[in-house]
Amino acid sequence: MAIRYTRGENTGFTPLPEGTYNLCITAEEDCTSKAGNPQHKVTFDVVDGPHAGHTLNAWYSFQPNAAWRFEQLITATGAEPTVVGQDAEGNDILELEDDALVGCYVTAMITQETYQGKVNNRVNGEQPCTDYAGPYSDDDSDYDNAVVEESAEDDTADAMAEPEKAPTPRRRARRAL
Repeated sequence: MAIRYTRGENTGFTPLPEGTYNLCITAEEDCTSKAGNPQHKVTFDVVDGPHAGHTLNAWYSFQPNAAWRFEQLITATGAEPTVVGQDAEGNDILELEDDALVGCYVTAMITQETYQGKVNNRVNGEQPCTDYAGPYSDDDSDYDNAVVEESAEDDTADAMAEPEKAPTPRRRARRAL
């Protein structure tokens, strides 16, 4: 099968200015670092402001001294991992379903760092996002039932629109089981 595309202007990568951004997790995958250690790659999209649509990647190590960063991300999304056992030291072994974080919103500090002569962005300090609704709720409200069902035509228009603002106080839709 042939690949067809339109040649575009190569502007190269431009890092985001440092600051606080609202982000949506659009993809996630388990992978292995160059050193052979397990890690989790998370893709974020900026959801508002002048840099809306900019994509960022972050890698979260599962090494014991760095796993706190992934736990911080999970806490910020409101996801609740399942305890599936304990390791030899008695620490809980936790599990999330595949793509459990996709569709979650976080607010994070984006910084710049230089690696091998290139300026890149780094996602830091993920916190719950109070501006957008996501798939989890941190309260017992029945937010899911308040959502009005829409037709297929509306779904196409909504996919192109800005994400829906969360009600105040923050309520996130609970992931359907």
